[in-house]
Amino acid sequence: FFFIFCTMSDTSVSLTSRVILSQVIGRICFPQNHASLVCRFKNRDIADCEDEIEEKLECQSEVIEAFADKPEFLNYRRCLEREEFDFAKCVQEKETLHDYIQTTDYRYQ
Repeated sequence: FFFIFCTMSDTSVSLTSRVILSQVIGRICFPQNHASLVCRFKNRDIADCEDEIEEKLECQSEVIEAFADKPEFLNYRRCLEREEFDFAKCVQEKETLHDYIQTTDYRYQ
């Protein structure tokens, strides 16, 4: 489902980062993601949705940039990449990142 709506401009936001921060992005960027999906369902031509797609990607980029240089995020990302995304092998790193997220403006309410 997700890959149907992926465009070349989506590559500017790392897929790995999107996976790691998907819950945060889903909550924080919900309005932008929703608007982009609705537009794509209503329009055959992706060019008709450039504004919505750009807003979605900007929101995702802002969330990812907030974590990009944080050791908790980097450690989890490196673990997943090293372990070929075997999530079971990176549980401690995930918990550390989750704990860190709870100290930020992006915490789960």
